[in-house]
Amino acid sequence: MGKWAVLAMVLVGCAADRSQTARQYFERSAYPVLSQSCGSEAGCHGTSPTDPLARGVEPVFVGVSADGAYDVLVQEGYAGAFTDEAPLVTLKVHAGGPMAETTRAVIEQWFAIERSDRGW
Repeated sequence: MGKWAVLAMVLVGCAADRSQTARQYFERSAYPVLSQSCGSEAGCHGTSPTDPLARGVEPVFVGVSADGAYDVLVQEGYAGAFTDEAPLVTLKVHAGGPMAETTRAVIEQWFAIERSDRGW
């Protein structure tokens, strides 16, 4: 997915249709972007499609499913309090380099919906 397609998804999400929950936004918008940038293309945080026992770098959240990735990121604290201080965004101890701005924009939109859904 090109950076302009991702940016268009973010802009559409910002004008949003708040009929989707944060989890739905994650599954439909954030997970595909994370899957491409953190898993399938980068290969770091995913599982192998040919060897289910082969695992990438922790946390492994790509390849399990969008639903499973949400659970890993939220329940294991990688989404933090859904702010720009979350480990997912700050990428502490991260060999993959900085998060692309287009990816970060999608994550920030997910976090904003998440905070709204939780009444924060």
